[in-house]
Amino acid sequence: FSLSGFIGFVLIFFVIPAIAMIAVNPVGQMSKAQDLSAENTLISVNNAIERYYAEKGEYPKQISDLVPDQLRKIPEYGFEKLEYTLSEDGSGYQVCVTSKTGTTTCKP
Repeated sequence: FSLSGFIGFVLIFFVIPAIAMIAVNPVGQMSKAQDLSAENTLISVNNAIERYYAEKGEYPKQISDLVPDQLRKIPEYGFEKLEYTLSEDGSGYQVCVTSKTGTTTCKP
């Protein structure tokens, strides 16, 4: 190997792949995907709750009340935790979902 050959070898097999990994940032992309999946779950559940309310004139007492008419099943994937809270007087609710990255989003 000459010095220029060695430098070319190092660039091709070590430096360029390292730069590509930093540019693509697979961990960051995965975190964004997990947060988006959790957000989509939240939107689906929120829409199901609103359909339930439109049909029955009251909010569900628990998330399982949505199955099977508004949801085929309670979502299980794409998030760490799903919480549903009905207000004391039954006039409102809050749905929160925590993504696997720890980001919590609530609606409404």
